Amino acid sequence: MFYRQLARGKERTPTSTERLFADLKAWDDTGKLLNDTSARPEPLMFSPRSLPEPLRLKLAEQPIGSSFQLWLPPEATQGWKLMEWPNEGLVRVELHVIGAIGARSTMRTIEGRRPDGPPKFKPPASTGPPTNAKQGPHGLRYIWLESGPEGSQPEATSHVTVRLTGYRVEGVVVSEIVRDQRTEMDLAKAPKAVAHVVGKMVRGDSVRAWLEPALAKEVFPQAKSEVVVDVTLLDIN
Repeated sequence: MFYRQLARGKERTPTSTERLFADLKAWDDTGKLLNDTSARPEPLMFSPRSLPEPLRLKLAEQPIGSSFQLWLPPEATQGWKLMEWPNEGLVRVELHVIGAIGARSTMRTIEGRRPDGPPKFKPPASTGPPTNAKQGPHGLRYIWLESGPEGSQPEATSHVTVRLTGYRVEGVVVSEIVRDQRTEMDLAKAPKAVAHVVGKMVRGDSVRAWLEPALAKEVFPQAKSEVVVDVTLLDIN
């Protein structure tokens, strides 16, 4: 991993138990822009504890307001690899840490954006999908949480914008991995489970999907157990 400081913040340094909020831009090794969260209403949110050690240690040194560049090989992206990032080659990232929130906090203020609070939908039970869950390929199970207005479903070649909340299920323990992460992707290149579910949705639909470990790794590469993902389809292009 290569690292370069762009600016050092003047606020406090987040604690190891807090989740970070950041604006992020990422490019592949050809210079193609993969992500730009700076213009979106929701910043990127993640827990430093889920990151590999070299990156976690670097972030631990950074006060809120810091920005820096990272050149990340594939092994350094485990724990926060976004869907658009390639499986091979370096990813260049510009990261601006704009806030932090503790596990027990219910409000946040990030450059005028608030509040945080609980997720929109109640977290899943540890007992697995309900009996009425629909069946998909490779052991995928899913249910509708909320229906949007009538509209057309995306095509296989569509570019879609979704919002994801993910949970790790280990025995009777259900823990949140990511909350309300907004991401864009080409449906043809999306993980199989996400593509199958999103392909049946219209704008405004929210679906909860249960992913077996093999499917879960395509969405969250660090996953070692079942993962539950809440997907909301925001836009189709």
